[in-house]
Amino acid sequence: MKSKAMTFLDEAVGEPMTFGHILRIIREAEGWTQAQMAKKLSITMQHLANVENGEDVSVDCAGRYGEILGYGRDAFVRYMAK
Repeated sequence: MKSKAMTFLDEAVGEPMTFGHILRIIREAEGWTQAQMAKKLSITMQHLANVENGEDVSVDCAGRYGEILGYGRDAFVRYMAK
């Protein structure tokens, strides 16, 4: 069962939230371009664009991204399990 917060976010985005939506929201809130965020994550800009557009990532990658971005591995891995 989805939490009230996740249901709210789904409605705000207009579709079910994906991991890519989370990355895009963080990127835009920080004022980063895709190139800047991709560099921080040590991935290609194309890969970031693909993820933001719905491509799946492994739980290990999600955890690594969480650590790099300062949210912690567990926060992103927990989201992936939803």
